Amino acid sequence: MITCTIAFYGSDNDDHGIPKPYHTYLIVASEWLTENSGIATIVPLTEAPTPTDVHYPVQIGGPKSAIEKAIKALEAISDSSGLGKIEDYSE
Repeated sequence: MITCTIAFYGSDNDDHGIPKPYHTYLIVASEWLTENSGIATIVPLTEAPTPTDVHYPVQIGGPKSAIEKAIKALEAISDSSGLGKIEDYSE
């Protein structure tokens, strides 16, 4: 299993010094049904825009490829465009 936390943040700060906007997500990925396949699931950790589909299966590339697919889906959300990004992986 692989996990990834990802945060998208703006350049302005609120009264507490937290960036505005600030969206964080947990992505959990594991092997899927066949060899070398994988599936990732996006879980929002803050009040954040989320893609309609939160499950990202792949047939090739395993869990890492599934996480990359989920990250691309998050990057495609219009509310995340133009924001900074921090990623942190754990296996």
